[in-house]
Amino acid sequence: MWLTPYPRAASPRHHRKIYRTKKSKAEKPFQRSPASSIPVGRPSCASEIKHNPVVGYVPLLGGTQVVLVLDISLSMNVLYKFGVIQRVIERILGLAVTFDDDGQIDLLLFGTNAYQLPPVTLDEIEGYVERVILSQYKIRDATNYAPPLRLLLNKYPAPQPAPVFVIFLTDGGNADKPASAEVIRELSKQPVFVQFVGIGKEDFPFLRKLDELPGRVIDNAGFMHVNDIDTIKDAELYDRLLNELPQWLEQAREKGLL
Repeated sequence: MWLTPYPRAASPRHHRKIYRTKKSKAEKPFQRSPASSIPVGRPSCASEIKHNPVVGYVPLLGGTQVVLVLDISLSMNVLYKFGVIQRVIERILGLAVTFDDDGQIDLLLFGTNAYQLPPVTLDEIEGYVERVILSQYKIRDATNYAPPLRLLLNKYPAPQPAPVFVIFLTDGGNADKPASAEVIRELSKQPVFVQFVGIGKEDFPFLRKLDELPGRVIDNAGFMHVNDIDTIKDAELYDRLLNELPQWLEQAREKGLL
């Protein structure tokens, strides 16, 4: 999967719009534009992000930092082994390039503990899972949500110059429910929105509870459930990921978090 931007509009505040295509055996060798590090020379499909209403909010707030939090518990092993997580990272990088001129994802892993990884960029995306994750981390941990949420709590205190949009992907329940709920309440005081993504056949009752959790300054969490993320087209994926973000952005500004 390759990311190729539209040409920039005249105004420097306009955001890049992303084309996404899948690899095929007949594709030409990888090329780079002499003017940028972004892969070029690939036929484009569509720009699924550009019509989403949230894009209009972001320039007013100086861009959005996209953070991807990935489960490395034992049950996730097959998703790493068969390239599902690599493809997820590539698709989320499309959001990062659209939202923020730094064009990168902050990436965290979690199982029993949490780990901060180097940012993912267009230059580093190819083979990232094999090169950075699977070479250094065993996909066999238990599942605790609180450790990565605490990392977010410490890394993005209020006020921030720009919003932080976290995509938190897991395939099962956690063993630290009270601690996780408490950190989500604490995060509601900070410019961080957490979009939980439950992947697989679980019902995810705790993630649904976090989506409606009382005792928060503002509603700072959303939840979406997908059985097979590879079968969801980009337009639907981005729409569901961004569904609650515009309302949160307004509330965060009203509360002085941004």
